[in-house]
Amino acid sequence: MTAGAQSGPIVAFAVLCALVIVAATLAGWLRRRTSVRGVVRRAWREWQAGRTETALGRLERLLPRLVVDRDHPEDVWAVAALAEMRACAGDAAEALALAGRLPLRGAQLDQDALDWLASRAVIYARAGSLPKARADRGRLYSFDPRHPRLVEVDQEIAGTAASPRTVDAFANVSPDDFEELVGRLFAREGCDVQVTESSGDGGVDLVCRCSGDREIVQCKRYIGHSVGVDAVRSLYGVMADFGASRAHLVTTSTFTDGAQAFAIGKPITLVDGEALMVRLERAGLA
Repeated sequence: MTAGAQSGPIVAFAVLCALVIVAATLAGWLRRRTSVRGVVRRAWREWQAGRTETALGRLERLLPRLVVDRDHPEDVWAVAALAEMRACAGDAAEALALAGRLPLRGAQLDQDALDWLASRAVIYARAGSLPKARADRGRLYSFDPRHPRLVEVDQEIAGTAASPRTVDAFANVSPDDFEELVGRLFAREGCDVQVTESSGDGGVDLVCRCSGDREIVQCKRYIGHSVGVDAVRSLYGVMADFGASRAHLVTTSTFTDGAQAFAIGKPITLVDGEALMVRLERAGLA
């Protein structure tokens, strides 16, 4: 048998192996893409049905395995969806952190990127970052003045701009009255609210039952200085004592960068003064 005849089966086998590897890789990619897309769709259905914590939890469990770049558009959509939900829930810090991961740098944007840009504009508006929302809106309009989400972006910007943006009204509100106001806000948003005892509560002011889950709330009426990481870390530390699935830290002020960084990826909602005013307005309490 000649050398050429002997090498023929070897080459064919090598080609077959290569084809099998390519097919397996493609099948895995398609399964992963379908899986991520399916999770996002399911989460949006749950969100629209009012099962907000279920939707958020589904996407947050997905988050660690996502690759957030332009080569993985389905993954980017999952991050954008989670950011929009977080912004709508009033968790401005988490929403803005997630929005910052969207791959939107560069002068040229394809259709996927324009959709992400629209999503980020909505996130910025809901989180109270109007200058950034308007900048994204202008960029979106320059690329596609008929983009299907442009009207929604304009509505979000207009709604946020019309809401009270100052927290000066809290200057003469006592801590107890502020706590009572936050309790009414959570009750208006559908939670059963219980005020804790004044001592021995680990800094927790309210215990809420929201969509079947037990959640804790700490209220900090600060004027003139920000809430630091120690307060967030302390609240996170007492969650297990209350059997809480989520903690909320609500302030009239802002959060330091360290506090915001600590909360990322944890079941903690940080609500600063601007986000609080938006939620109070939407609940008819401001």
